[in-house]
This record gives sequence, structure tokens and C-alpha cells, in this order.
Amino acid sequence: MGASLILALVFFLILRIILVGIRAKNPFNSMMAIGVGGMMLVQVFVNIGGISGIIPSTGVTFPFLSQGGNSLLVLSVAIAFVLNIDASEKRAQLYEELETHSSNYM
Repeated sequence: MGASLILALVFFLILRIILVGIRAKNPFNSMMAIGVGGMMLVQVFVNIGGISGIIPSTGVTFPFLSQGGNSLLVLSVAIAFVLNIDASEKRAQLYEELETHSSNYM
């Protein structure tokens, strides 16, 4: 039950990261967010495959749960990049709507 919940939360996080990349208007931001989501997805699939015995077990860490400090640091910075991409896209959309509405009143 607990492992299923953790996997569901991780897949939800990956889905949200990829959606941020799809919605991004800047191609670099889009590739960056989709790359972070893909990196996490590969880590999850390698870990699930290693645990279930489908592929050989490797030293790839599970996102945000394994004890490796470097992995946690890199993933935290990657999530910060994605959050910055999402905030900048929302800010640009808000400015665009503000300019559209302000020109309607003049």
C-alpha cells in the first residue's frame, strides 16, 4: 500500500513536470522541463526494473528517497529550475493578459 502511494506520487510529479514543459512557450524551457521529467522517469523505471528482476540492479538512485546526497541535491536544483520555468511562463501569460485588457480600456 505504501509503495503504491509513493509510486503514484512520483508519477504524478513526473507528469506535472512534463506538462510544464509542454505548456512552455520558450523552446529551451520546454526541453529543460521535459528533460528533468525524463531523467526522473528513467530513474524510476530502472529502479522498478531492478527490484522486480526484469533488468540487472544498478546504482541508480530512486528520486528523493535514496540516501545519496548528490542525487538529492541535483534533483532539488532540477525541480527548482522547473518551478522557475513554470513561474516565468505564468508571469509572461499574466503580463500578456494585462496588456490585452489595458488596451481594451483605452
